[in-house]
Amino acid sequence: SNPKKEGSDSHKRWKKYAGSETIDEFYQSGGTREDLRHDISHGWLKMGEVNAEATSKSCADMAGATKLIWLRATCSNPKREGSDSHK
Repeated sequence: SNPKKEGSDSHKRWKKYAGSETIDEFYQSGGTREDLRHDISHGWLKMGEVNAEATSKSCADMAGATKLIWLRATCSNPKREGSDSHK
């Protein structure tokens, strides 16, 4: 389920970008740089392998070739139940 605060802009964006397979797809689906940073720092997402052919190309090519790995923490709200941040 969506771990973002219900009704927030990030909650709305999450619905669009969750499950993206690459960084490029993440951004095309409405995710922001801050969303990516936040989701990685909270352990909901991590970056995987980069296609070796893309490493000698531009940053845009690398974003399209960098796989995203969605972690199980996205299945539930990782914040302590009852805390303000859990709501």
